[in-house]
Amino acid sequence: MDTTETKKAKRRLWIELAVAYFVFLGALYGCTLWFLRAKPGAPWKYLIGAVPVVWLACVSGSMTRFIRCLDELKQKIALDTLAFAFAGTLILTFAYGFLENFGVPRLSWIHVPLVMAACVIAGSIIAKARYR
Repeated sequence: MDTTETKKAKRRLWIELAVAYFVFLGALYGCTLWFLRAKPGAPWKYLIGAVPVVWLACVSGSMTRFIRCLDELKQKIALDTLAFAFAGTLILTFAYGFLENFGVPRLSWIHVPLVMAACVIAGSIIAKARYR
């Protein structure tokens, strides 16, 4: 059962995530338009390309503040979930990287967050089951 404090923290987290998401989309849209109109050899292209990623740091801060508002058991579950996700992502991406040496098709780095999300879901299920 969530306490009033946890409910407030969840609401604040969703608001912060929504704001960060819309700022990210705006930055992504603006950078895409700039790239379409810029000269191919523009010296600022790498800096402009990194602008949308900077806004994603807001997500990390929001998640950290949210976890600090949780009770000790929920913090432990969150820690177990993140530890599983970190280790799982590390193992899976390294294993796939080694398999690329043996002919498995190369994948873009954009797939790593998808692997991490799958590991977070699996870790969350395992951690919640452990503490029932």
